[in-house]
Amino acid sequence: MTRSEMKLRLLIADDSKAFRKHLRAFLESVDWIDVVAEAKDGIEAVKLAEKHTPDVVLMDQNMPGVSGIEATEMIINALPDSRVLFLVGEEGWRQQALEVGAEAFFVKDSGMHEMLQQLQRIHDHIVKGIDSVGQILKDEQSHRDGGPSNNARKERESFRAS
Repeated sequence: MTRSEMKLRLLIADDSKAFRKHLRAFLESVDWIDVVAEAKDGIEAVKLAEKHTPDVVLMDQNMPGVSGIEATEMIINALPDSRVLFLVGEEGWRQQALEVGAEAFFVKDSGMHEMLQQLQRIHDHIVKGIDSVGQILKDEQSHRDGGPSNNARKERESFRAS
């Protein structure tokens, strides 16, 4: 299956309507991405994730009610095959986001190119039929180390730190 035949399904969760609109327009200009829903707060993000089962949730931290950290934890528990990428205005939330299961962390003003690269890696692995985060991490670690690694936790932490 080619990239254009199988789209990466995304959910955007951010309390800023203007940012959601801008991000959606940016992402939908990419032929292999389909934005399936937008959420304005953490509770709505969890409900829409359960409804649409996206491949990736792009999650803001600072939202009314349930925070992005709490919503990420709920989504990861309910949908273990969905990945959560954190989009924040500042670096301060990195450790908390990664501890609850976010796969990556991007600063809104400077991380869009890196975020798109990460989405492309996830999509490429899905298209190849490798649909678990563990396999992606093994592939990434194996590529970096020149061989397979036996410690999945270290692989996940190493992948997140990059």
